[in-house]
Amino acid sequence: MKRFALASVMALAVAVPAQAVETDVVLSGTFAGSVSYSDSDTVGSDLDVDNNGSNIGLFASAQEQGIRAFVNYERGFDRYSPTSTNTEDRDFVREFFGGVTHADYGTLSLGRMSTAYKRAGMRVDPFYDTSLSGFNGLLSNEGASFGLSNLTNGFTSNTLAYASPAFGNWSGNAALYANDNGSNQGDDDNDFGVGGTYEDLDGGWQAGAQYLDVNGNVVFGFPVPGGQALRVHGSYGVETWSLGASAEIVDIDGGDKREYLFLSGTYQWSEKIQLAAAVGSTKDTPFDGEAITAGAFYEVFKNFNTYAGVRFATLDAEDTLAIATGLRYSFEVDLD
Repeated sequence: MKRFALASVMALAVAVPAQAVETDVVLSGTFAGSVSYSDSDTVGSDLDVDNNGSNIGLFASAQEQGIRAFVNYERGFDRYSPTSTNTEDRDFVREFFGGVTHADYGTLSLGRMSTAYKRAGMRVDPFYDTSLSGFNGLLSNEGASFGLSNLTNGFTSNTLAYASPAFGNWSGNAALYANDNGSNQGDDDNDFGVGGTYEDLDGGWQAGAQYLDVNGNVVFGFPVPGGQALRVHGSYGVETWSLGASAEIVDIDGGDKREYLFLSGTYQWSEKIQLAAAVGSTKDTPFDGEAITAGAFYEVFKNFNTYAGVRFATLDAEDTLAIATGLRYSFEVDLD
């Protein structure tokens, strides 16, 4: 009887082998810096050496039976210049979140991260985190270009976000931004976000919309006292060139309905050189006007790029000029 029981257990072990947990630990980072010259009617001219969003991060995950648990930590480095309005003048936690994901059920994340609304704008901005950026038309060493709202900058804490799997060409997302400590500006209400994307991989294009309902000013970049924001975005790309577009309405409770428009394009001139251009405009904002940006990116080798470009903005209050050249090196090391 004992032999039969032992044989049965051994047979079961052979028939249903234990599934080992698959783990992954990745150290990644980016060093990005530039030399820039700026000139404006009110401030005058200035020469700066800037850090353009340099960071270091650690990603760890474990997977078993199709379910993957993960945690992501990313820290920004101290800036060379304290002139940026988009970040603080010190090392800071950019993102710190964890979650679970499954191919059939989607991804649930909790912590501090970029909003889906922000990421939709980043995707169409070839000059993001360069010294040619500046959502307000002034010199900035990181963040979004002119024509994208301040909601395309920064990171948002107290986030509970869900991203669906793809249903054919469609996917969706939703998020709660919890005002759980009463310390944020505004009242103690929560913020919410929802969006969807249609992506045609064979045709090379995608389009979507992102919506924010801000009640407690938890989401980074929304003016007090809150309101609603809608972004409609899209892109089209083939082997050598791409186009991107974003249109936003930021409707402030009891205030202005701000409008933002951003168009971009890239062209792969050669194996090593990519040309890029963008135009942006704003209406009923504190910095109404138009801006045009043009530049070239040169790949020295894999993950190491340099760039040079110029941006000219004509605002109602003043004209501004930014000229910059910089470099960006990114690395990724598997520690597992």
